[in-house]
This record gives sequence, C-alpha cells and structure tokens, in this order.
Amino acid sequence: MKRLISLCITAAVAASLCACGSKQDTAATNGTNGEAPVASAETSTEGQESKSGKKTQLRWMNIVSEGSDSYQLYQDAIKKFNENNDKYEIVSDTPSDLGTKLLVEYSAGTGPAISWSLTAQAKKLTDSGLIVNWSDIYGKDYGKNFTTWFTDQVRSYSDFGDGTLMMLPNEASVDGLFYNKTLFEKYGWKLPETFDDLISLAEEVQKEGYYLLSAGGAENRWAWLMSQLMVRTGGIDSYNHLTYGEGLKDWADPQYGYPQALEKFKQLVDAGAYYPGTVGMMVNEADTLFCTEKVVMYYEGSWKPGNWKNIVGEEWLNANVGVMSFPAMTDMEKGDPEAIIGGTLNGWIINESLSDEEKQACCEFLESIVSPDFYKGIIESGSMLYTGKVDYDREKAPEATNMLYDRFQSGVQMAPSMDCVMDQAMLDAVVNSVPSALINDTMTVEEAVNVVAQVGQESYEDYMASK
Repeated sequence: MKRLISLCITAAVAASLCACGSKQDTAATNGTNGEAPVASAETSTEGQESKSGKKTQLRWMNIVSEGSDSYQLYQDAIKKFNENNDKYEIVSDTPSDLGTKLLVEYSAGTGPAISWSLTAQAKKLTDSGLIVNWSDIYGKDYGKNFTTWFTDQVRSYSDFGDGTLMMLPNEASVDGLFYNKTLFEKYGWKLPETFDDLISLAEEVQKEGYYLLSAGGAENRWAWLMSQLMVRTGGIDSYNHLTYGEGLKDWADPQYGYPQALEKFKQLVDAGAYYPGTVGMMVNEADTLFCTEKVVMYYEGSWKPGNWKNIVGEEWLNANVGVMSFPAMTDMEKGDPEAIIGGTLNGWIINESLSDEEKQACCEFLESIVSPDFYKGIIESGSMLYTGKVDYDREKAPEATNMLYDRFQSGVQMAPSMDCVMDQAMLDAVVNSVPSALINDTMTVEEAVNVVAQVGQESYEDYMASK
C-alpha cells in the first residue's frame, strides 16, 4: 500500500501519455452525464442505496467524454442496465484526472465499483490486493461470456506475471508502420524488410524531396517506437524484464537490448529520417505532414487512421494508406523479428471489496459494453479496435482499420507499450528526455544509456524498499 500511495500523483501523467489518441481516449470532463448522481471519492456510494431508496449504486469510473464518437453508445448501455436491473444502478464518473483519482481513492478505501485502468495502474492495485483477479471471474457462471468473446491469448495480455489476470479486455491496441502506398508505387520504392533497408529508404526518399518519418516530439510520442526497438534488439522477455520490478536496475546491461535500441534510433536520426523540427512538433502537425505527403511513413498505434480520417477524409485514407510490421533486425540474435507492440493496454477493473452479488452486477454491466454487438459501431467508425472476434461491416470501416484488426487477430506475440506499464520517472528518462537529446545531438548514446540506468537504479531501490 505504501508504494501505491507514493505513486498516485504521477499516474495521471502516465495516463495522458498512454491515451491512444481516439476521441474516447482523451481525458473526460467532470460532471454528471444526465443519468444519475455521480459518486466522488468523498461520497462513494458503493454498497449504499441510491436517493430513490430502491437501488444500490455502483460507480463506474471511465474516460468516455461527452462528444466522443462512442459517448451515446455507453449512455444507452447505462440506461438499459438501470431499467432492467431491480437492485443495482450504474452511475458514471468521468474525472479529468482519472489516473490520480483512481489510485488515491483505492488507497483511501473508497475506490469505485468498476473503473477503466491502464496496465500500470492495474499492476499497483493488484500488487496491493485491491482489485479482482479476473481468472476467478472467468471461472464463474456469470463470467462465461467473457471467455467466449476473448481468447486465452487476449486474456493473458493482462497477466500480472503469476497467473493473476488484472483487467477485463477493453480496447485492442496494435502498432503499425504506416506508409503512403501511392508514393511508394509512384517512385518504385520497396517496402523495407530489414532495419538496414529502412535506413537506406530514409536516404532514398530524400532524393525525391520527402522525409521518411514525423512524430509528435513536443508531446513526447516516442514510447511505442522505443518499445518496438527494444523488442527488436533484445526480445519480449528482456523488454518486460526492464519495465517493472527488479529488472529496473538492468537498463545499461546489453544482454537486455536497451543500449542497442538507442544505437538503432541514432542510426535513423543520422540517416535524416525525421522531418526537420520533429522535436518541437505537436502530434497534429506530425499527422498533417503524413496526410499532406511531406513524409512517406509513420510509426505508432492503431488509433492513427482515425486521426487521419478527421484531417483528410476516408477517401484519401483508403486510397493512400497501407500498413506493415516494423522491419526485422538481422544483426540482433536475441531480438524478436515479428513481435507487435500492443495487446490490451487498458481494461476494466472491479473492486475486490464488493460482495459476490455486486461483482456479478458489475459483470452484467460490463458484458453490455465489451460485447461484439456493442463494438460493431465503434470499429466501423475507425475509432478503436475490438479485442475479440466481431462480425462488423468492413465496407464501413477505413481500410487501414481492417488491416490493423487483422493484425491484432493474427495471433502474433505482442508486448505492451512502455507508456502503459512503466512509472513516470522511467518514462521521463526513456521517452521524454533521451530521444529529443539524441535528435538534437546534445547527448551521446553512451550518455543516454547512463542517464536511463541511473533513473532505473533509483526506481529499483524505491521498488525494493516498498516490498
């Protein structure tokens, strides 16, 4: 519990970094949604009767902001549950600082009945024994539908490491190296199969007046790329080792791949891969460079097609955007050449202190918002990917969304992006400081490794002191 309390303040920042960029995943505003009074940390109503005196309120903490693509779908689900359940009612709580509020409330014993959570937050709450183990829920009659909708592999993405399943899958996340297929065809460029090919391509496209990549450097959008580089150099097990627990002390050890990952990133920089000014660029500026054909590739996650659709429309998106896996690194024997960054980086958690009947009611509501039928409209809009199998209308969805959905369902091994699993101190070093310093040439790779290793050692000591 000591570690949980000490990390509450930084959780909100981590949540904002990991937000995938779709409208649903932006921070929501405070206030009620017109359905029921919202229970705050100070007025938690779990286990209490509502003002009507007839139903027990179950507070649902979430990030579904009014005006988002899926807002009304969730409101309809609340209304339907509350009309059909005689004993319980769902009240929505959409705080602007969910990451902080969630951990603070749980540390005070007033956590919500149900909440959206990132993997990093769920780890802390699992460590403290405050949320349900979903493997227990899946074994109950009222958890059977979840096991039908989500495969063993999908459910395993929230494994704490000991068989404890921290979250119910919510949104599917998968990376992609997006490319402008029209420009590739026009100039006869070949898609890079290896990292060396990618470096050569960076130099080749400049001859035609283009740059290879852009990124939201001003918003520190490096987490997914750094995660992928580490997986390609050291493999998934080494990557997972470094991001939590006792492995935090090992960032400088080359057997885990981080020093080599930075060398690969510096190769991209030295090849002139990034559009000038990337370090000071906002995400929307980086997106616009791709949509206006100033850069020919873009690496990040499955929410990007939805962003681009809002900039240039679905017609341009379908005509021009392809997606491929990040190239293999043939000189990295320990690296995984095929793994995808993604998985279920966020999900739904339930308060362990609830009665079994209350947990069953929570699951009844969650069934209504994670079912294939519920997600059809969401995936067709290009907003988010579904974690399970869903028979949606592929003609309505952007073609890039269809390709990403197929990638997620392919069964390829996945690793979570570091901004959803690491503490803020580590993210400040690995994501917020080092990439920009290497681009600006204010730090060597060796110096960058040492900076991260020092923060890792401090985080390791904090972790061990909390045990």
